[in-house]
Amino acid sequence: MKLIMVASLQDALCRLKRDGFDVIGIEISTTSAKISERPFRRNTAFVCGSEGRGMSQDEMKACDSFVYVPQPGAGVACLNVSMATSIVLHHFAEWVAAKSSSSE
Repeated sequence: MKLIMVASLQDALCRLKRDGFDVIGIEISTTSAKISERPFRRNTAFVCGSEGRGMSQDEMKACDSFVYVPQPGAGVACLNVSMATSIVLHHFAEWVAAKSSSSE
């Protein structure tokens, strides 16, 4: 694995985009896709917000799109960031595995 040093999250996201990655925010917004739709196209970097405050405006501007984990019922509208991120990464891993097996 190649490691690089960057000065900020914004620099890292710009470099990832330049290297062909999609940047997807894990955030509930009006444009967010349900994670079950698996809106992935290629190598992807995920951006997670902080507990309580979510993502900053600069972080949101850096994202190409957003996904969220829908919650059934009228109770809790969202999960904590670590739980939501783990569910999103699981869906991404399944998408990668399915894509890999179909191209063999």
